[in-house]
Formats: sequence, C-alpha cells, structure tokens
Amino acid sequence: MIYTNRFDRSNKLITLFATLLMVATMFIGSTEPGTWYITVLLVLLNGSILFFTWALHPRYYRIEGDNIIIERFIKRIEIPFADITEVKAAEPELISGSMRVLGSGGLFGLYGKFKNRQLGNYLMYVTNRKKMILLRCKDQLYVISPEDRDGFIAEVRKHLAA
Repeated sequence: MIYTNRFDRSNKLITLFATLLMVATMFIGSTEPGTWYITVLLVLLNGSILFFTWALHPRYYRIEGDNIIIERFIKRIEIPFADITEVKAAEPELISGSMRVLGSGGLFGLYGKFKNRQLGNYLMYVTNRKKMILLRCKDQLYVISPEDRDGFIAEVRKHLAA
C-alpha cells in the first residue's frame, strides 16, 4: 500500500524561497563583463544542491511484503518489520531542539541524520511535522510523516501482530 506525503507550510516556504534565491544567484556573475566563470560555478553549485536535495527527499512511503519503504528518486530506504519494536504517532515537540548532523533542514523536507536530547540519534524523513510517526527499531529510530498517519500506524501494527 502506498502512503503519500505533503509538505507542510514551513517546508513549502523554505523550499520556495531557497529555490528562488539559488536560481537568482546563478545569474549574479552574468551581470559583469568577464565574470562568466562565476556564473558557471554558481550554476554548477546551486544546480547540484537543488538536484540532490530534490532527489533525496521522501516522495512517499510504501508497505510492501515485510518492509516499510521510503521512496526517493535516489536510494530508497527499507525498514524490515522484523526490526520494528514500536510504532506511534509523534507530535512536533518530539523533534524540538534537534540538531541536523547530515541532511536537509527544510529544503524539500526534513530528512537525514538528526539528534536531540529526547531521542538521541535518529533518521528523519518528514515533509509534514503535524503527521509524524516514530518508528523504533532494534538499532535505529526513524521519524516519518505519511499523510494518512492513523491508517499507516494501523497497517504497521497489523503486520507486527502477524
């Protein structure tokens, strides 16, 4: 079963403004004669940042066979049901005070490695803070955000009980 996700307001705004800013700065070097190399550098740098943040963001979540799959354009993530020890709804306060270790802090979502005092180290693949789910596994914590949070939790619990 496929579970879609949607950007919350803050992720939409961050993505919109950061994208506009990066696209605008790509053409800064083109205003001065003889600075073509700055334009090329900015296009390559900003274009790469935009491409990779877009390609790595969580597109949707899927429950298939014995796994939860976080679909991305590059490198999907599989979480085996056998590793899951707990699944529950999570409120935005759960991730407050989090520090991004490696990942995106709002451009096309919140995803990557994070840590805070309450959770310790965890992986987050979130586009909507109001729809978050905590998946506690044997060796890892995941925070995700399918649009149908309650349906997703119910289906995961059904697989865990089987």
